[in-house]
Amino acid sequence: MWRIAAKSALVLALLSAVAPPLGKPIRPPSEHPSSALPRCAGDGEPGAIRFPRSPGGTPEVDAAWLAAHRCAVRVVDIREADEITGELGRIDVAAWVPLAGVEQAAESWDRDAPVVLVCRSGRRSERAADRLRSLGFHRVASLTGGMLAWGAASLPTTRAHVATPIASPAPTEAPAPSSSLAGLRATLTRPDALIWTRAATLLGANTVSCIDGREEAPVLGTPGGDAGELVLSLAALEQLLGRPLDPDWITAIFDRYVDAFGRFYLHTDRHAIERLADALRDDPRTAATAATWRGPEDIRAFVRSPPPAMEEALLEHLVAPENVGCGHIRLMITQPSRYGVREGLVSDVLRAAFHRGWRRPELLEYAILDGEHEERGVLEVQIEHAVHAHTLVPMVAPHVGTRELFVLHPQVTAFVRAENAWFLVEQLAPAEAARVDAAALRSRITALGARQLAATVASLAPHLPHYRLRISANGQTLEPISASAR
Repeated sequence: MWRIAAKSALVLALLSAVAPPLGKPIRPPSEHPSSALPRCAGDGEPGAIRFPRSPGGTPEVDAAWLAAHRCAVRVVDIREADEITGELGRIDVAAWVPLAGVEQAAESWDRDAPVVLVCRSGRRSERAADRLRSLGFHRVASLTGGMLAWGAASLPTTRAHVATPIASPAPTEAPAPSSSLAGLRATLTRPDALIWTRAATLLGANTVSCIDGREEAPVLGTPGGDAGELVLSLAALEQLLGRPLDPDWITAIFDRYVDAFGRFYLHTDRHAIERLADALRDDPRTAATAATWRGPEDIRAFVRSPPPAMEEALLEHLVAPENVGCGHIRLMITQPSRYGVREGLVSDVLRAAFHRGWRRPELLEYAILDGEHEERGVLEVQIEHAVHAHTLVPMVAPHVGTRELFVLHPQVTAFVRAENAWFLVEQLAPAEAARVDAAALRSRITALGARQLAATVASLAPHLPHYRLRISANGQTLEPISASAR
């Protein structure tokens, strides 16, 4: 939908995410001698390899499969320079092509040969695999859980030097941690920090991501991503209509929404998934199934494709605030009056999203983010022109090197909200559509959105510095924003 990790040719840095494995310690590379790798299976028989689609729509392989077949496929590590030499190490046979150079490097690859992409958590590699498939690569897959899953499986790694591929941007060292403008400027000039896409990609192929600083992919950020924007728009519509929207109507609207705009972004995090798993183990309706789970991949597979008889039980736990990993969405559930939303509206939208995602997995991007909140500031990204469908807009990575930021794109958000307003008005019965026009709804969405953003920033980033990144034909300027100017 408003998918802001674009599949435009200008941005290859698309990355969605499967979260890293839960609960298993990752041994340092020194504990993984290369001799421990199983003997390659299928050497010399790449033509026999086929990658089935995962429940999320993107072909994936797990760490055990890749360990056994690594010599029969092209393994490409798309992480950045500082990650390649970091504590997770890399797979011995993996070529290194940083994400921004994958498209160019792939021009010399056989489009019919099997390729497995690897990143830290599986999020970037999943999105990059989608991009390569759109370019005609028929057998490309992502390593589920990335190097975190590889390490959790106690598989060997190496830190041996790997040459920089010709197609990649020159490697840069991660900037030293700093809260200064100079440190932030250094972060934002990294080749993996910013890429461009057209706003029109949000009207079909792409999604709006959350402002969460743990996201490794370049994003166009708005609180709660697609889910936050839809809840906001429906809350504004309820205010103008003076009545609550029926849950069945919301479900029908959601189906038309994703049919019109494409995939829908909703994220959680590793901690919420762990709490969800505990709740499902304690629930008599799901305990027997939960007892068969051998690891985090089994839990995620259950959440993405539950048995029909267990859907309602799972939904009850998925919408419980303690099991919601997006801070903005969770705050709307627990503090509805502060956010100007009806109690129960967020749950109605989440239920509609999961119901749709279970029947058409390719339409729900349920991202699982890893790590702790370590954001050091709030970054507002502005360009010199108003945003229209043809406008090039800059995607910014919230998590680059050692720095995390909450990232906001107010102009892109305004574009998305205008489209949402038009869409919702067109779904109303004629009598109500005559009372609520798109301009009035857009105005209400804008006002309520400002209120919600202020509430979330006050809760999640109360003492963090705020910055504005202005991007124009003359370059970039970065400036602090005083509290009075926000």
